[in-house]
Amino acid sequence: MGWRSLFLLLLLFLILQAFFPDIFTPRIRSLAFSGKDAGLSNSTLQVQGKVLREIPDTLLVLTREGLLKISGGSAEVLNKNVTGYTLTLYGDKLYTGCRPMYEISLGGDILKEINVKAPYCLTTVPLPGGRFAALDNKNDRVYILDGEGGVVAIANLTNQPNEHLQNMYGIVVGNKLIVSEDGNGRIMSMDLSTYEVSVLKDLSMVDHKWGPITYDDGTYYVGSQSMLYRFKADGPAEPVVDKIFDHITGIGLVQNRLYVARYVGDIYVVYLDSGEVEKVVEGLNRVMDMVVIPGAGSGPGSGSGEGTTAKPSPKPASTTEISHPGSGSRQPGLTTIVTTVIESEGAFGPIETALLVLIMVLAAIITVLYLRRGRSSP
Repeated sequence: MGWRSLFLLLLLFLILQAFFPDIFTPRIRSLAFSGKDAGLSNSTLQVQGKVLREIPDTLLVLTREGLLKISGGSAEVLNKNVTGYTLTLYGDKLYTGCRPMYEISLGGDILKEINVKAPYCLTTVPLPGGRFAALDNKNDRVYILDGEGGVVAIANLTNQPNEHLQNMYGIVVGNKLIVSEDGNGRIMSMDLSTYEVSVLKDLSMVDHKWGPITYDDGTYYVGSQSMLYRFKADGPAEPVVDKIFDHITGIGLVQNRLYVARYVGDIYVVYLDSGEVEKVVEGLNRVMDMVVIPGAGSGPGSGSGEGTTAKPSPKPASTTEISHPGSGSRQPGLTTIVTTVIESEGAFGPIETALLVLIMVLAAIITVLYLRRGRSSP
């Protein structure tokens, strides 16, 4: 094979990757497996790190080692095959990943794999009614998905993509999807009935690179690259404590205990009634996110991506249930919203499939012509 053929094959690969970025993405096909199914017991899978003191609540922590469970004074690996940027608790299920998205039991077993058909997404958030939201930090968009991962609506968070590739976390509060953030330091709110987007809180002058967010009784708690803040929708943001938390990747609240996870592998408890800060875990292998489940006698818990306590309906949302925004009043100064309702029946529609076949046929013809030309040359 000559250099011309190699060049053409490389060109074909680049064209396919540009038009169909998921075509070469591997898919995990085996479902409902854990470390035990791979012949590894929980005692065999050693956790990197150390639990410093007994914890009254259960922490489910997404790390580079997989999904961990920290309870009491010990830690165990629930599933070393679980990966993703965020971890969301919805009902009695966990959700993580985007390509694909996984539905996981609280015991760590992968129950379902959902093929997200959004063009691009960083992470996903389960929504009421069996829907999901795919958060896109490249185009600063939110894709509303049905129960099978098909795109039924698109909403822009900004007028123009800012290409900041920011972190994006989402939580459901009532009938709103709260997204941290839009790339411009703003916490955004999406109405889940109309998909209209508005600015919940502009924090661009407070700090930058906002990350995990949770909510309790009218107060939002959100982490940045260096600090932990709280705010009400109609009030200013203020630091929860004076301590510097470098690179916060997960927060969860149970009563007066606010758990804070850092990417470097440490987990702290901030006691909101006294302001005391205590490190309870250290040395984990790169914490991506965390969900907190209350211990016995505690009230409702939360995580940086937790939805409501009600289970989502197994019935996927239909495109006929989607309504266009614009019927309600809008506050002045909010970003312009573009919402498009589309139908999606698969990863490739008929036009995309025909284009893919045409590209492959043309590439094959050009390759054959170049090979013949090379052989006929003196």
